[in-house]
Amino acid sequence: SEGKTLDQSNYLAITLVIFAGIISALHVGKASIAIPQMHEQYHWSLSALSWIMSVFPFIGVIGGMAAGILVKQWGDKRLLCLGLTVLASASFLGAMTTNFTFLITTRIVEGLGFLLIVVSAPSILNRLATPQQYNMVFGFWSMFMGVGIAISIFLGPLLNNWQSLW
Repeated sequence: SEGKTLDQSNYLAITLVIFAGIISALHVGKASIAIPQMHEQYHWSLSALSWIMSVFPFIGVIGGMAAGILVKQWGDKRLLCLGLTVLASASFLGAMTTNFTFLITTRIVEGLGFLLIVVSAPSILNRLATPQQYNMVFGFWSMFMGVGIAISIFLGPLLNNWQSLW
């Protein structure tokens, strides 16, 4: 980050990285909207359905350090792209299933994608921003979770079913 000037900062790239974080947070917020619909449609117990929300924190606790090591070894940009691909693929597969075990499995994989995104994104932002921009850039980054969850909770009820949200 030494020698970066304000002109060299890539605002579009910074915006896209923050947007990737918001997209990942949508996958956290969607569960609270989907659970009542899943309960009604499949009659799965609410205690079992709580795992749909609980998986993400467990993945973070278990995999956070490993994700940080992977970012250092494989590169932040590569892992951000991998995280987005994993998140989208697992979400798509989860929306197609009617099997609870498979849904939880896809949710675990989604959690891994989420983790790759939220661990690699700050590294990218740190590279792209100048020291004068750090406070602003990381201030915006700090909002990704709240913004993504809020969007998910706001838009979720407007969709026809939980699969559309997924």
